[in-house]
Amino acid sequence: MSTNEWLRLPGLFRRWEFEQVIEPGDDFHVEEAGNAEDGSQLFAIYRREHTDEEANDE
Repeated sequence: MSTNEWLRLPGLFRRWEFEQVIEPGDDFHVEEAGNAEDGSQLFAIYRREHTDEEANDE
């Protein structure tokens, strides 16, 4: 896997579920993905690992 490659986490998530899937040390990209039947917003989450160079820049 390329370290610059964004991988989509399976499923769609509500805002209050972010803390269950987002972990420190990686980059995340979040996109709106519509609404659930109850009207709550759904989001697609993409993840990529930091490269050693990026970690050293921080």
